[in-house]
Amino acid sequence: RESKKYVDTVLSGEGSDEIFAGYGRYKTELLARKLQSCPKTILSLSNILLKGLQKLVPAKSISHSALRDNIDRAINKLSIINIDDNMRFVKHYQPFYANERKKILDNDYFNDFGESDLLYLNRIKSNNDYFNRRYNLDITTWLPDQMLAKADRMSMAHSLEIRVPFLD
Repeated sequence: RESKKYVDTVLSGEGSDEIFAGYGRYKTELLARKLQSCPKTILSLSNILLKGLQKLVPAKSISHSALRDNIDRAINKLSIINIDDNMRFVKHYQPFYANERKKILDNDYFNDFGESDLLYLNRIKSNNDYFNRRYNLDITTWLPDQMLAKADRMSMAHSLEIRVPFLD
């Protein structure tokens, strides 16, 4: 709205995360690949230490909220190692952790959650490795169906023309 007071056309960074693989799920995937070659005892010890720290830092504490978030994220990252590639993909697109989903979804739906999401990944037929298939999926589905459509609607609502130089 504020931009419309001064200009008719704006530049947007839409597409840059997709082009440069800037989403956290790409980093997580690469991390998972590296951690899979790490000795299991080191991973187990790390998990035990992190869960011990998690018990020491209260979840509701405002003064320790950043620390607790980092601990929770680290535990979550370690948990991805034991998940197969396809379910790791699904997990990245889910807005809640499994324990949170259990609280809001009934058991029948919770148990099936994610299987249909794999259909999107299987749409990408290529000889590329798993990482590149996920990257291609974002370029062909997430970017046009979500990000660009949303940016287009928001700019039209304010009579602004939007340009996406990263995609030209």
